[in-house]
Amino acid sequence: MTEVERRLLIVHGSVQGVGYRWFVKRASIRYGIRGFVRNLPDGSVEVGAVGKRSDLDSFERDIDIDMQNGPQVHSIERADATGVDIDSLDSFEILD
Repeated sequence: MTEVERRLLIVHGSVQGVGYRWFVKRASIRYGIRGFVRNLPDGSVEVGAVGKRSDLDSFERDIDIDMQNGPQVHSIERADATGVDIDSLDSFEILD
């Protein structure tokens, strides 16, 4: 049986106000990822994700983009997901 993983990602770059959260949500649907995406006060975006390792790897690759007239991801760092309630989500949500 495939083990489910949890990841908490902090995305830095020009990722607020350019449709990035919707882009991440579409990618989550493509790979069957559950979780959330939300803007953080410092201008970064937080992504909490649950899924199979191979799906999470593909998802993470897809959301690491650099579009000329849109989102520009400079870095994605993995953070400690301990204490973050991702597992209870049935779908992928855009949070305020």
